[in-house]
Amino acid sequence: MGKTDGFYERELRIPGKASFVLFSGGKKRDQLAAASEEGLNDSHKIQRSVLRPALFSLLEGGPQQQSKGKKHRREIEGWVEQSARDFTEAWTHDYFDWLWRTLEHEDEEQARIEWLTTLKEKALAVLENAITRLPKRQSRRYRAQVKARGLFFGSLYKQFPEFKEQRYAKQPA
Repeated sequence: MGKTDGFYERELRIPGKASFVLFSGGKKRDQLAAASEEGLNDSHKIQRSVLRPALFSLLEGGPQQQSKGKKHRREIEGWVEQSARDFTEAWTHDYFDWLWRTLEHEDEEQARIEWLTTLKEKALAVLENAITRLPKRQSRRYRAQVKARGLFFGSLYKQFPEFKEQRYAKQPA
């Protein structure tokens, strides 16, 4: 089989307003297409640049430096890929509902923040699940967990400065 392991089918409920926008064309359809592409890019970016490095760090036992060029063992790669699939499965259930809601948002950036927050919560849930279920080096367990969470949030704030701004905006002066 190929990379997708076969054919997948999913039924979607398309609300009336979204259906009209999808099939009538125009500016709203272009905005929906742009939001769709941005939402998919954001999910890919969180998976590749935030979640995966944190999972590798966890499984490697919280190494001092992030191993960039080092080849990871197949076993670690398999665990990380399974967790990445769990993340994809988690966000795909919410993706189209969010996409249809973007039509009702006046502020496109607020709609994106809503999606990014959903992705962050789903990715963090996958990481926390991995911390409890994935194999770990017993002698470095605490260090691995701290390093993985730190890498997760550090990468998140680096890739998505919007979260850093939200975090500091909520703190009392």
